[in-house]
Amino acid sequence: MQHVAESDRLRVDGVVLKLSDVLILRGVSLVVEPAQTVGLLGANGSGKSSLLNVISGYYRPSAGSVQLDGVDVVGWSPARIAASRVGRSFQSIGRMEDLTVLENVLLGLEPVWPARGLATVFGLRSSRRAEAEARQRASEIIAEFDLSAYRDRLLSACPYGVRKVADLLRAMVSSPRLLLLDEPTSGVSMEDRRYILELIRAWTARTNCSTVVVDHDIEFVTALAHSVIALVGGAVAASGGVAEVLSDERVMATFVGSAK
Repeated sequence: MQHVAESDRLRVDGVVLKLSDVLILRGVSLVVEPAQTVGLLGANGSGKSSLLNVISGYYRPSAGSVQLDGVDVVGWSPARIAASRVGRSFQSIGRMEDLTVLENVLLGLEPVWPARGLATVFGLRSSRRAEAEARQRASEIIAEFDLSAYRDRLLSACPYGVRKVADLLRAMVSSPRLLLLDEPTSGVSMEDRRYILELIRAWTARTNCSTVVVDHDIEFVTALAHSVIALVGGAVAASGGVAEVLSDERVMATFVGSAK
């Protein structure tokens, strides 16, 4: 069994992903330590979101391992990984648009909800208490990040920036030990981008959760990340400090060039 350093919050080793005979990830490895933020850079199709899907259990890798605090979680369902306090935001929130902001945030507590089985079916006191506590927790984080005016409004009726913030709150409400953020600022205004940056920065500083963030905005990623990893064609082209990675010729020729 491969030794895993006790300090590693997340360790991805040699992950290969093939979907419908298309090789998506080619031996990707990375390490995220507790309270560290790692940025993933790369052009469209480089495998960034696919890597997050592997880590969160939506894709099962063809080879390699994904270890969370030393435990290999390959083969775990997304629900089981989420219940292990892994929060995940998504590029698109289209499936959630028929929910209110509060209902959407409550979804983030469902994997760790203490009420299960018969207690939920029969509405026992313990279940009602757990539901009330969950609603209070969701309402508190909505108020903390200035969405109370939208609390009971359908996501489909909210400004786009509010929808993106609500998706972040859903990922954060369970106080995850690992936060996976997939394009948290895609399509938002500059004002909303600044707000989301400060939201994530304040949250990670306060909770010390580890974070992996994907975004096409290099300035946004580097403002948050302690280190960055660049993917090119599904493989790690460079990793390390921001200046080091962005000066790599392969990175400049692919990601930076495509962003112009």
